[in-house]
Amino acid sequence: MNTSDITIIRKTSFYLTDAVSCNEFVNETRFHNNLYLASKYAKDNGLNLQIGKDADTSGLMPYQYEFDKSLKQYSLTIDLDCVGIDENFKAEADAMEKADRVIAILNAIEHLRLVVKGNLDNAEPIFIVGGIGKAKTHYFENVVRTEGRNLDLTPDLKDRIKQGYGVALLQGGNFSNEKAIIEELKPLSISAFFEQLRGQVKYYYGV
Repeated sequence: MNTSDITIIRKTSFYLTDAVSCNEFVNETRFHNNLYLASKYAKDNGLNLQIGKDADTSGLMPYQYEFDKSLKQYSLTIDLDCVGIDENFKAEADAMEKADRVIAILNAIEHLRLVVKGNLDNAEPIFIVGGIGKAKTHYFENVVRTEGRNLDLTPDLKDRIKQGYGVALLQGGNFSNEKAIIEELKPLSISAFFEQLRGQVKYYYGV
């Protein structure tokens, strides 16, 4: 962190789009209670939640909320040539540090989780297309589309994949046309895709 009077701007090497819903809002109503907070308050103040009066005093109450279960699409682009470089201070991380930073992001995406209202949700990717290429942009953003629960297997998507990129699919009926995806795109498993990509990152940086 720089605390001098001069404002210094450092460009990011990681570019992430918004997570956009692939279809209409899919409402799931969830029912919860604030038992943890109420229990902590009761313990700190010598109260017993089994007693109605104390439960009211502790603020124990149920609640419900709506949660969107529709599929989301987002794109991440990493400029490998800019990772670990600070032009302001003429500083540059070594190759291993650069690779570690990129791999840390990949690991986070592979095992992505969301906490919504205290509820832990699995947000791991179910379909991935990408890899290391020359285009420093969200290369697949405009060619990955869904119609309902079907993934559009368009000629443009297939053409871009042929330019040295990989595909991964989490099998389990997440897409209605899963069989067609497997036959036409020949996807890897999610874990195999990330393992391959981590190896490519290390090779790129020579570590």
